[in-house]
Amino acid sequence: VGVPWVVVAANGGSFRAGRPTCTSGSGIFQQASVDLSAFGGAEIQLRFSFDTIDGNDNVHEGWLVDDVQIASTLTSTTLFNADFSDSAGNASDEGFTTSGLWHTTQHRSNDAGHSSADSMWYASEASGTYETGAQTIGQLTSPNINVLGANPTLTFNYFLETENSGGIGGANGFDVPDVLVSANGGAFQSVG
Repeated sequence: VGVPWVVVAANGGSFRAGRPTCTSGSGIFQQASVDLSAFGGAEIQLRFSFDTIDGNDNVHEGWLVDDVQIASTLTSTTLFNADFSDSAGNASDEGFTTSGLWHTTQHRSNDAGHSSADSMWYASEASGTYETGAQTIGQLTSPNINVLGANPTLTFNYFLETENSGGIGGANGFDVPDVLVSANGGAFQSVG
């Protein structure tokens, strides 16, 4: 059983969970979109989090995230953009911090559905899975993002292959990607 999460924090607050529209097992990158208008007057953080819950059946490709963008629907302005490549095309964490198995990768770099060769991946380069023989937990946390005066929407591209491959709210609730937000340093809360 694995539980992927996307998490958002605003103005230094606690992280909050929500469920974007995601599907798993499609074999290609997909796009998820999350309305963050409730956080439009805040400074926020995003957090993508993955917890396998146990060490069983973790021989799956895991979760790749790319093209993380927050845009204002009021002004059609991009407030934050991370494609995990710098201007020279080299891998970049874009100010995100990582723990667990999260890292930049070129795994699936030739797949359609994302903009650059680099993505963030929750899995091992060596095995191509998140199997470690034990429970694994990791977080991918963005820098602070100012969405003051905006009606923000988060979009990101992802590839997801987990134990359940049911996507959001998938069968039996295993391996469920979620979005959390923390505004102005408060607790992370569900946005789904």
